[in-house]
Amino acid sequence: MMDEIRNYDDIALVVTISGSSIPESWISYAHSRYGQLIASGVTAVMAADFYPYLQTGQFIGMLGGLKGASEYEILVERAGFSRERKTATIGMDSQSVVHLVIIVFIVLGNLAYFASRRTRREEV
Repeated sequence: MMDEIRNYDDIALVVTISGSSIPESWISYAHSRYGQLIASGVTAVMAADFYPYLQTGQFIGMLGGLKGASEYEILVERAGFSRERKTATIGMDSQSVVHLVIIVFIVLGNLAYFASRRTRREEV
């Protein structure tokens, strides 16, 4: 599989998929040293750390978490390449519902907290 690859000139694009800081290593080694094009797929938590690399052109593309994967699926479908099941896009529905549930719990928790403070003040 690697018989024809001698150096970075033989590789069109390095794609790194990671939930850690590994893409930074590729930037330091392959991009800075050899000018290699790099694209990355990272978790949503890590995406904020890597946006500066995208903005400065050190990454030519980035999938940031489930949202980025869903956006990519939609772009691929619009280009006519795939009509298969879109798991990331489907996952966005459940992720949105869970985020709304978390917000509701936070609001309920705050209401309960303020209600208990009011009750304590009235007792004193």
